[in-house]
Amino acid sequence: MENSTLVFTGTNEQNLTPGEQRLQALLDQRLDRVNQQLKDLARMVELEAAKSEERDRQLANEIQHLRLEVQERDTQLRGTMDRRVTMLRKELCERFD
Repeated sequence: MENSTLVFTGTNEQNLTPGEQRLQALLDQRLDRVNQQLKDLARMVELEAAKSEERDRQLANEIQHLRLEVQERDTQLRGTMDRRVTMLRKELCERFD
């Protein structure tokens, strides 16, 4: 019973039986692998977050560019419509004079 307590507390590996020491070594290796996987996943998440932020910036720039383009086209269209309305008014005024 005392040895099983030592396995869980990890206090003194020398008091463990050879089988318990082997089990402890395997558990330590597995824990190291799990920790490495967690570190790798954390790096991947950070990388994807940075890529996502870059894509967000690019999309925001494209949206701003499109907004400016729409404003310019709107201004041109209004100018064209104003000129046509003015021409139609002149034609109508000339017909009724």
